[in-house]
Amino acid sequence: MQKVDFMGQEHCLSAGGVPVYLYSNPCLHSFCLALYIKGGALYERPEENGITHFWEHMVFRKLNHLLDNTLYQRLDRMGLDFTGCTYREFVQLKITGSPVFLEEAIRLMLLVFSPLALPASLLDTERRRVKAEIREEDERRSLEYFSNQIVWAGSPVAQSIAGTPSVLNRTTLKRLSAFQEQLLTTDNLFFYVTGCADQDSLAPLLAGLEALSLPHGKSRLNLAPVPAEMYSRKPSVHIKHSQYCFVRVSFDVDADGCSNAMLDLLYDVLFSGESCLLFQELSEKTGLIYSYDARFERFCNVGSLYFQYEVSQRNLLESVRQLSGLLNRLRSGLTDGLDRVRAPYTYNAGMLLDDVEDLNWSMAYECHILQESYRSIPERRKAYEAVTVSDMEGLLKKLIRPENMVVALKGSSARLEKMRAELEELIIWGMQ
Repeated sequence: MQKVDFMGQEHCLSAGGVPVYLYSNPCLHSFCLALYIKGGALYERPEENGITHFWEHMVFRKLNHLLDNTLYQRLDRMGLDFTGCTYREFVQLKITGSPVFLEEAIRLMLLVFSPLALPASLLDTERRRVKAEIREEDERRSLEYFSNQIVWAGSPVAQSIAGTPSVLNRTTLKRLSAFQEQLLTTDNLFFYVTGCADQDSLAPLLAGLEALSLPHGKSRLNLAPVPAEMYSRKPSVHIKHSQYCFVRVSFDVDADGCSNAMLDLLYDVLFSGESCLLFQELSEKTGLIYSYDARFERFCNVGSLYFQYEVSQRNLLESVRQLSGLLNRLRSGLTDGLDRVRAPYTYNAGMLLDDVEDLNWSMAYECHILQESYRSIPERRKAYEAVTVSDMEGLLKKLIRPENMVVALKGSSARLEKMRAELEELIIWGMQ
């Protein structure tokens, strides 16, 4: 069988000042059409916190209203999936489906730019839905929210994505319409299309964007304000009362000079897969915990790498002792892990082309939100191949310092206060 090596590359087609990036793979039987808009809590003032997320919700209300309440029936009949998600620094609106219906998907996506002309009753209904979402998530009682107020103190990054009921109550159609005009500018949005699509099939999108004549706006650069205490924190353990015991550790990350490849590989060494260091140390070898949550909140200039786990209060000190030992060993050198986590980005690099949604997200986010320089899967693969053990060890030494750490605990505050000195000795001062 003849081997066909198709990797392709990104092509930029622009219309009306709006970039349209196309990464075509004609071998697939699906497409992903996504609109990325730079907005979110990072760019919101406190008095409007949550307005981007509310606007994203209202997009679907608007489209359904414009189509005489038939949006979801149309999507179902065509087998299209139309979703939206608001992050701290951008919004993604995405349609996936069969190439047979790409033109219809384009027509639906262009309706996003139509005015917010709909009855106030629909706004009231969606406001109630978002309030229900806020109640359901109960974010403000979480250890994540508690920790973020310390990690990102004074920065808009500390704000909730969904906002607060009080802000929602003040958000009118007039206010949302004015917000949409500021949000949908040529400088702060782009389309990314992956899968079975080509320049000819995107002609309706290019023509539609040309006809819109969107205004220019102030370019948003995905740079987060850096809190005054970042990189020079006073070592301490922060305690929140709860019935159950949780540990959350955050590290300040100076993203300047760190490629996305370096940070991805670091994350994977620590947290990805059953052979990763944290899982092996705290779960597989000791049984102290079952699982954990980890995430990297990254902007172009700064970020926060954090993980959180639940543990029995009687095993808290032992889990922290094991964790402290692991962190100290990492500061001394990386003896294992890099080759284990590199394969998905190198040997399996081409597999990304088989998944239109994953490819769309990866290339759009990495190249046009985080501003990485590569524009093809082969170039992306080379970026991960170029990372050395020395690079990783330098990054770990720079990262794992008491001055970079925020340690937050949730549990019986009385019992945790009694253990505070020992906890600080283990997890913070133990790395001096």
